[in-house]
Amino acid sequence: LCLAAVPVWIALIVLARRDRARRLDWLWFALGCAVALALEYAPFLALCPDNFLFSQTYHAARASAPFGQWLVLRAGFVCFLAQGYPALIAAAAILAAVAVFRTREAGGAAGPADPSRVLYFAVVVAFVLLTLAHFLVPFPYADYNTPAMPLAAVALAVPLGGLVARANLRPWRVGLVALAASAAFVAASPWPMKWVDGEQHLFWFHSSLDSALARLRRAGRVVREQNPEGKPILAQDAYLAVEAGVPVVHGFEMGPFSIFPELSDEEARARRVHNVATAEAAIREADYDVAALSGYTFLLGCPSTDPLPEADRARLLSAVRERFPDIVCAEPRFGQQNTPLEVRARNE
Repeated sequence: LCLAAVPVWIALIVLARRDRARRLDWLWFALGCAVALALEYAPFLALCPDNFLFSQTYHAARASAPFGQWLVLRAGFVCFLAQGYPALIAAAAILAAVAVFRTREAGGAAGPADPSRVLYFAVVVAFVLLTLAHFLVPFPYADYNTPAMPLAAVALAVPLGGLVARANLRPWRVGLVALAASAAFVAASPWPMKWVDGEQHLFWFHSSLDSALARLRRAGRVVREQNPEGKPILAQDAYLAVEAGVPVVHGFEMGPFSIFPELSDEEARARRVHNVATAEAAIREADYDVAALSGYTFLLGCPSTDPLPEADRARLLSAVRERFPDIVCAEPRFGQQNTPLEVRARNE
């Protein structure tokens, strides 16, 4: 929802700098933003307002961390952004160097080439506010800052364009340098190793042609074969249900974040999630023919995302295995973090 603040902020800037010839620009901009927000959020607010607000406050409901852990989480947030966007970090470093070492002969500060400095300032402030919002939440996810990164790209591209223009550099040379730099950033990134599914065992690195996507498709095919009627499956790896083209058992739609031990039975049903008792009842009574158990199954207690007590987890896993004693598919490395997967089904 913090993204909704960006168009509001820019609309205020447009309103502040409007002139007589274009005095209604702010209104059309505001109406466009309102329509976009309505299309995205109005169906949820109309159909399930309480649950929509519950889902939006989920991360804010996590327990506060000790100061040392708080610092480590923020450092991780910054490191992940640096790993994910090295080109932006390099561009920011270049601009900082120009700002520090510039001379009067070099033309002064590296500001935006566009004369509309107010709108440029709005983009920069919007990026900073969004990043701070994600940075200060109880558990900062760098992935959640992705929608703000185009704003950072604009904020850096404008002054870099000004530097290139003032230096009278040929465009093809600039493009060639940018392409070479991009290739170097990709080569230096840790992500290519993950793309080839590489992992280290003791001293040696191993890569496998049996990719994570291939294993997901293989498990999805088994689920479809064992579930020809297309019934829901019991799974907290929701992407497996998506691959198989079937829903999950009611109350497990939030995947590994579906169990809230502190909720009463009534609250859990109203929020369309589970506590331990309602989860066990669903395991034993729901109409489904396939269950998929991975390392994430019944692992987390929400909203704190602390480990579910081992006794409770063992109780839920035991209920699944009692109902489906036979394993029809086993993947030793599956899904997020390559945990073992068991697909269990009725063997009649």
